[in-house]
Amino acid sequence: MMHMNNIVNKNSLNSNLSSPNALKETIKNDSNVFFWFLIFILNKKIREKLEMSKDIKRRYKKLFFSINILFLISIPSLFSCLHLYLFSRSLPTWILLCLLLSLYFFFRRQIKLTLLIIVNEFIDAGYKEHSFENLSLYQIGEFYASEYKTISIVEFINKRLSLQATVLFISFFYATFIHPINFLTTVLTMAAALFTVDIYFIIIHIWFLQFKTNNLPGSNKEEINAQ
Repeated sequence: MMHMNNIVNKNSLNSNLSSPNALKETIKNDSNVFFWFLIFILNKKIREKLEMSKDIKRRYKKLFFSINILFLISIPSLFSCLHLYLFSRSLPTWILLCLLLSLYFFFRRQIKLTLLIIVNEFIDAGYKEHSFENLSLYQIGEFYASEYKTISIVEFINKRLSLQATVLFISFFYATFIHPINFLTTVLTMAAALFTVDIYFIIIHIWFLQFKTNNLPGSNKEEINAQ
């Protein structure tokens, strides 16, 4: 029995908790992790480090372009959702909304693809510099959050899920009990709520957090200026 426990403990110590490919796949498929890394790479110190590569610098420009386009598309999209809530049988508005959403999700995908290219290079370099193999995703996130003075991945996910649940509950309660019209309108209201949360985290939230983290009292401004 003692011999078996020693074997199990030895195997558990030698097994890797993470790998570059596993981390990349998680960012690609987990929306919460994806949004955290989107915030993370906008950190000033990270940008200064990564933009030393001309290719990555071009990727950053493409990323900001896609975010700006997404913001411009999101405004008429939200108004279209509101118009359909009031006039659910308006065919021209349905057509316009479908077109806007197609553009929205196209540029949202461009943001994701660009982010993955930037993050992949950062992850490869991180695994060479640090011993991340024995750390979980959340431990790696905590390490980077502490090193670059940004929000931790756990705190970010908790805030995102809490906001999402609150917005969905309010929209469902309003569309079902306060101002009910029909089932289609209720579904549309819920979809608009999710769409609003998506816009908030892709466009508004990342800029707000970036401003906040770059002005933390504990941040080492001399170190940043020295870079």
